[in-house]
Amino acid sequence: MMTREKFAQFLEPYLFQVYEQTIEQGDDLVTRLYNVNTSEKAEEKVAGIGNLGLMQKWNGSVYYDTPNPLWDKVYRHEKYSIGIMIERDLWEDAQYPEIKSRINGATLSVHRTRQLHATSVFNNAFDINFPGPDGRPLCDTQHPLYPGATEVQSNAGTSELSIDNIEATRIAMMNFTDDRGKKLLIQPDTILVSPSLQMRVEEFLKSDGRADTDKRADNVRKNAYNVIVLPLLENSNNWFMVDSKLMKQYLMWFERRKPVPERDEDFDTETLKWKYVCRYSFGFHGWQWIYGHNVA
Repeated sequence: MMTREKFAQFLEPYLFQVYEQTIEQGDDLVTRLYNVNTSEKAEEKVAGIGNLGLMQKWNGSVYYDTPNPLWDKVYRHEKYSIGIMIERDLWEDAQYPEIKSRINGATLSVHRTRQLHATSVFNNAFDINFPGPDGRPLCDTQHPLYPGATEVQSNAGTSELSIDNIEATRIAMMNFTDDRGKKLLIQPDTILVSPSLQMRVEEFLKSDGRADTDKRADNVRKNAYNVIVLPLLENSNNWFMVDSKLMKQYLMWFERRKPVPERDEDFDTETLKWKYVCRYSFGFHGWQWIYGHNVA
């Protein structure tokens, strides 16, 4: 006899299997792009401090330097949820495809929501309505060196994806400076593109000869960069170059509560309910890891 408890026991292993395959083992941009941390508080604060200067020649005692205060960043966790209801009649009538479809749909909703949020930093990279700690968008031409500074730096352009523009962007990033005007030793190593630009950038980076020349000159940048495709990037012409190590330092994701499936049941309606509830925050607290091109 199919009791309510057995009904739940039959479904639960499948639900967790789908969850594991989709969320924990799937192609997750969150873990590829972000520095993922757990949190036990309602919000996390990252203090903004400048760089120290160079070491000084020994003069009888240690030289102590004091970093300049920069901009703080507060990551406030938001709550999200999705749920499904499965009637006992569906199981008793052997409507297994519909049951699996509902389970798959809920799990995919969780996954897609997180991928959209992970990509939103890049979708909003040029939008003044989504400022970073310094009051400017992630990719902008007016980043102040420090609070109150008149000196600014740019990590935004409008150049289409090409071999020459990749090289120009690499050089521009390597000229980024800290709050004291000293070069940061940026090492650009990754290019982020939409699916529409994937083939073009891979031709640029994997061909023995330059794909943009008739004489096919030697491609000295062959395999010089990794490529990450952002399926949910809204402007298919936009592209970004990043220093992946710095990206993992300044692009943060805090997991306050993971979206693990939880079950409940209604005695009167004989309906099982599964829910995914999670809390997390994400964003950036520095811009020097990226250069973006907002291409018309």
